[in-house]
Amino acid sequence: KGEDLYYNKAKYQESLGLHLKALNIRELYAPNSLDEARSYHGIGNAYDGLKEYKQAINYHEKAIKIRAEQAPNSLSLATSYHNIGVAYENKGDKKSAEAFYAKSKVGTTNGQQLSSTYTQLRKGAFYTGAAVGTPAFNIFSAGSAG
Repeated sequence: KGEDLYYNKAKYQESLGLHLKALNIRELYAPNSLDEARSYHGIGNAYDGLKEYKQAINYHEKAIKIRAEQAPNSLSLATSYHNIGVAYENKGDKKSAEAFYAKSKVGTTNGQQLSSTYTQLRKGAFYTGAAVGTPAFNIFSAGSAG
């Protein structure tokens, strides 16, 4: 979402159109790549913004399939799980949302699960009903792009 100007300005239809064009190119020249997964991710986010949650979930699942194979311990995979949780939460399915939020945890250290601060905030809002809003930061990783 950080680099998607249309999405950030709530112009979800425009965002969707650009991500679909990018997907068409990536399917031709980089099939089953992390770049293709990035397109699925953007399309899923756009559909979530359009309140088309079934489509959002479908595209995030496509991103997960690629990311799980090519970058199984990546933040991008965790983000995809998180975004499916958001779509289920927006759809009103808290049980499914909770399951995907749990899957979005990132890495381990000394047997302890780590998760992003934003994931923890969303989870807190999930249980309390408080509004969290949109994070005003980007996450950069030395790991794989996606």
